[in-house]
Amino acid sequence: MKSKTPEYNSWKSMKARCLNKNHDAYSKYGGRGITICHNWIDSFDRFLSDMGPRPIGTSLDRIDNEKGYYPENCRWADSKQQNNNQRTNHIIEYNGCRKTLTQWAEYLGIKTSTLHKRLNLYGKTKKEAFTRGTLRPWRHGTRAGYENHNCRCDECRESNNRRHVIQSARRRQRQMLKRGLEE
Repeated sequence: MKSKTPEYNSWKSMKARCLNKNHDAYSKYGGRGITICHNWIDSFDRFLSDMGPRPIGTSLDRIDNEKGYYPENCRWADSKQQNNNQRTNHIIEYNGCRKTLTQWAEYLGIKTSTLHKRLNLYGKTKKEAFTRGTLRPWRHGTRAGYENHNCRCDECRESNNRRHVIQSARRRQRQMLKRGLEE
């Protein structure tokens, strides 16, 4: 029975979103002008013929979110494709390539949150943000300031000196403990 298939459910949901003014998502679809191919409105068979069987783990997706449900604008897409194809995504252009934040992070081999922080929180340029490796911000009075950024201000020197005093004290404690265990 066709009405029990995933393809039928996708077809039925598409129609409800676009044609039923009482549907919860109508304002995001039919309410904003998303239309359905005339051949698909009354014919599930035509829809199935154009779209083919729905692969497991996919759902109906419009390639261009500003256009309607038409054979040339629809595909079966997995959740990753769907998430990268949302209207709310911010597209970033870098070196002539346009991708979502998530796509860029995946391409660069870094976490999405890392790239987001680099661009929005740390105020890095695209070139800096898209560089692999750690770009953590540093503060004066930290080891990173003295060792990694060659800052020799009083705060950074004092922090480095404190670190060496603490390390020396720990080393002496370990040596004393070791000697006590040997006796």
